[in-house]
Amino acid sequence: MLLSVSCRHEEAYTITGKLKGEVENAKIYLQKRDFESQNIVDSTVVHDGRFVLTGKVDFPGLYTIIIDRTPEGMESQPKYKNVSNFYLENSNISFDGDINTLPGFYNNPNRTVVPATISGSKAQQQKDEYSALVAPYNEQLKALNKRYMAEYLTPYFEEGTENTAVGIEIANKENEVNKQLLDLQIKFIQENTASIVAFDFVSYFFTGMYVDFTVAEIDEMVGWLANDWQGTPVFDRLKEQAEAAKRVALGERFKDIELLTRDGELVPLSSLIEPGKFNMLEFWASWCGPCRGEIPHLKRVHEEYKDKGFHIISISVDSNDKDWQKAMDEEGMVWTQLRDPKGMNGDVGTVYNVLGVPTCIVLDKDNRIYKTNMRGAYLDAFLAHEVN
Repeated sequence: MLLSVSCRHEEAYTITGKLKGEVENAKIYLQKRDFESQNIVDSTVVHDGRFVLTGKVDFPGLYTIIIDRTPEGMESQPKYKNVSNFYLENSNISFDGDINTLPGFYNNPNRTVVPATISGSKAQQQKDEYSALVAPYNEQLKALNKRYMAEYLTPYFEEGTENTAVGIEIANKENEVNKQLLDLQIKFIQENTASIVAFDFVSYFFTGMYVDFTVAEIDEMVGWLANDWQGTPVFDRLKEQAEAAKRVALGERFKDIELLTRDGELVPLSSLIEPGKFNMLEFWASWCGPCRGEIPHLKRVHEEYKDKGFHIISISVDSNDKDWQKAMDEEGMVWTQLRDPKGMNGDVGTVYNVLGVPTCIVLDKDNRIYKTNMRGAYLDAFLAHEVN
């Protein structure tokens, strides 16, 4: 079992930082990270390659140290920032890094990145141990993603070629690795219920782009944490997240909402669900580049599967009707088209928890949420297995 970490501490923290490189007078910010917000809670300045931050936290949690080297007199810019995420608790913590290799604000694949060495936080030590455990699986996923880009996406976008069989092969392998990773993560949570790291894993399950668990599984995970976290503000928030996640949990019936047709008529979604078929709810927008890039693939899927028990319902989050109409005409989207005029501030966001587009959810033949993240070759893999 990995190191167990208690969630309650009573002292204070001191973060002592040592930095190599040109960092004199750089600003240091300590940022609290959670699902709802990211707030700066402390700051200081680097002198002689060193900085110190002190304070107290009620519970261990995920924080970010931001090193801002924006030149004096200029407005702060991301290109001058380095960021390091870590678990903060009330203890003496050391932070050592080289400004030339610390992670930047944006990912740069051509830049050598060496994370900071952070010691003194038991929660961070536990997270590091877990990361080492799953590193081989993440390397497999990285290799599969590289293949997906080179062998599936690049030919699709640059040549208009769909290497469907190759894409399905890669998607199936990726699904297998992700299942193995999930099994490890679930085991970790069950064995470390008092850990903030395990707690955050459960929170991420409930607040991500997709909820890939049933209501019973959601309740079970909340139950695992109850003995250690009951009565704390973070557990109350987790229960709220769980209730929101249940609305779009696997196995739940689709939620009926009213949407606009191309003719401007307000209709219930249920009136356009085709009974006895798999129905895919595809949330998109005219201004979304990845959404537009996916449309030729959806056209092919529609033509191939429309008479085989698979029905696509595209739901736009465009606030501007003219932009939506123009995009549909330009793309030749001949299948069912609807729009939420309030965008992601409407029922699409509040009922279906759509956080961004494209978002694709497949309903089973009983109109229950069945599959998520159904795009590209992942959709092809589902169709080949379930519909053909």
